Amino acid sequence: MRRSNRILHFDHLDLLGFCLALALVSIEILFVFPVFVYVFYKLRKRFSILLFLIVLSLILLRWYIRDHQQIPNYLQAEVKVIQVMHEETYDVIEIKHHQNRYLIYVNPDRYHVGDVLFVRGEVRLYPKQTAPYGFDQKNYYLSKGILGKILSDDITWVRRDFHLMSLRQDLIDHFKKDEIHPLFFTIIFGITPEKEDKDLFKDLNLYHLLSVSGFHLFLLVWVIKKIGYHMDLSIGIQDAITFLIYLSMLYLHRFDLGITRLFLMFILTYGNRYFDLRRSKLELIHITLFIMLVFHIEWMNTLSMLMIYIILVSIELLEPIYRDLSGISKRWVMGVIVMVVLIPFQSSISLLGLVLLPIIGIPFIFSVMVGAWMVMLLPGFHVYYDVIIGFFLELFRLLATKSLTLIYGRFDAWVVLIYYLLWIGILICHSKIKKMMIGIISMMFVVLIFLIRGQQTTITFLDVGQGDATIIKTPECRVVIDAFYGVKSYVMNQGIHEIDYLILTHSDLDHTLEASDLISSIKIKHLILSKYDDTYQPYGIKSIRVKSGDNLTCGNLTLQILSPLKRSEDANNASIVIKTKINNQTFLFAGDIEEEAEKDLVNFYGEQLKSDVLKIAHHGSNTSSTLDFLYHVNPDTLIISAGRDNHYGFPHQEVIERLMKLNATIYRTDHHGTIIYNPDKKKSKWELHLPF
Repeated sequence: MRRSNRILHFDHLDLLGFCLALALVSIEILFVFPVFVYVFYKLRKRFSILLFLIVLSLILLRWYIRDHQQIPNYLQAEVKVIQVMHEETYDVIEIKHHQNRYLIYVNPDRYHVGDVLFVRGEVRLYPKQTAPYGFDQKNYYLSKGILGKILSDDITWVRRDFHLMSLRQDLIDHFKKDEIHPLFFTIIFGITPEKEDKDLFKDLNLYHLLSVSGFHLFLLVWVIKKIGYHMDLSIGIQDAITFLIYLSMLYLHRFDLGITRLFLMFILTYGNRYFDLRRSKLELIHITLFIMLVFHIEWMNTLSMLMIYIILVSIELLEPIYRDLSGISKRWVMGVIVMVVLIPFQSSISLLGLVLLPIIGIPFIFSVMVGAWMVMLLPGFHVYYDVIIGFFLELFRLLATKSLTLIYGRFDAWVVLIYYLLWIGILICHSKIKKMMIGIISMMFVVLIFLIRGQQTTITFLDVGQGDATIIKTPECRVVIDAFYGVKSYVMNQGIHEIDYLILTHSDLDHTLEASDLISSIKIKHLILSKYDDTYQPYGIKSIRVKSGDNLTCGNLTLQILSPLKRSEDANNASIVIKTKINNQTFLFAGDIEEEAEKDLVNFYGEQLKSDVLKIAHHGSNTSSTLDFLYHVNPDTLIISAGRDNHYGFPHQEVIERLMKLNATIYRTDHHGTIIYNPDKKKSKWELHLPF
């Protein structure tokens, strides 16, 4: 009995938690495994190895079961609507079939939470990350328990049943009628902010306060406790009120990650105090997070879980730094700690935000949280709430324009590991000289990473869905050709802080959607537009209009402008066509030109069109890629940028059949994800980021 007590002891749960965290991270990132082995070996006598194995086995078993569940290719069954999300022109309904959940895109205002539908449709899985450091649709939706989407052939309404979330949906619909600022719905219901506000918060490193941290709820509870203290309410009554607030917000936020963490932490803290368990806060943090994983294994698929873990552990471990501080100085130090530990999860940091936002951010969160509850309780208060939100947003926009933003790009996983190991080294060293040496090594390491990145040459055909974006990067030059969805985040994630040429081949939205965002976030030296396209939107900076015969030079790179040759009524035929040579490979970017412009190019340039790589015109439309044009270019490699399951049917089958006659290699972003040409590679110079 004594031996079993020793084996099952519950001492040092914080150290056990550290080892568990490293073990779980090493499953996804293999080179973390040696670190885990070393730490585990050093700490093995200070916690229960049996308890460690039990918890790890539970999590891995849940993960295995989740990853091996059966997903049908076609669904023909009754399902229940468990959430309705309103977009501008359509609704997205989340449906549940047995234990599986899917999304369906439907016409607006047709269905309600609790509706039972008979659905027939093909089940499509979401693609995984298709661009380096890009958005991972698959893991994002898996973290929410959603396995895929259904391309419905037919939906029949059957009946309406009771559902736990019906009241929440009714509340959302009720407040939508008052046209309250969207941040109200973010705070109260956990709905993602609108893109403009979301980008602003991200640029100022404030977004984590509104999303994963649950900080807004923490502030509300703090206010309630202060009021309770001054009203001489007993600790028991204060705890009861706090419990009800947590429970209501847990419901309104659909049991999301941030609120669940706060609720569980409250319950464990209460139990720790009531039963006099004498567990440290660090131990409670680890117990909370591992309970969350055991019961909601889907959160293993989101970086938010790792971010929360690192923030909480860092704040607790570094508590001696701010222990004796109070007021603004304490908030500032804690805010700086959070920003610094989150550096590897971001591509940039606002230096002005680093100084000011720990001070301004808390009043902002406090105002929007308390104001949101007053909107809930006081009819008509939303008018004043919108004024408050408007004031803060204008202040943040002003800060964003004046902010000195350091764009450093996203780190590779091994760089992130070294970053945190160096920080741990600084923290555990008692010698000032050793701390200084580690600090110098850290700075040299960062500079080295920047130098290595800057010397690479790549041509990236970005998977942007049904649109276009190509990024050319050489040691001397950065060129972006077209800017559809996702190009801004990709450029910043690559650490590109300055673009020599932003070339918008023509004015169609699928080539220019993120141009304004790019211009407002990154220094653009030259904006290049087609001389014969008069329908571009104003971009607020000086532009250069180009036509056939013009050349753009940038370091050793020369971009020849082959088209437009003349004015055309069709914006597609006014597209800029570019030819360039990179490391003995010639690339031809054809924009969205169609048959008329292709004939003009063949007649004017003839054999000069010959290129090794052809970026196919107009996403593979049958109005382009004539055989005569293709034979004159005679490429070895063909690139098609098209969205998966796009409603245009691009690339058209007849175009594919024409391309097959060239005996060239065909790469498609809808099939192969982001396509990168790296001339410095010794073996295969083409790198694919496959979606499935």
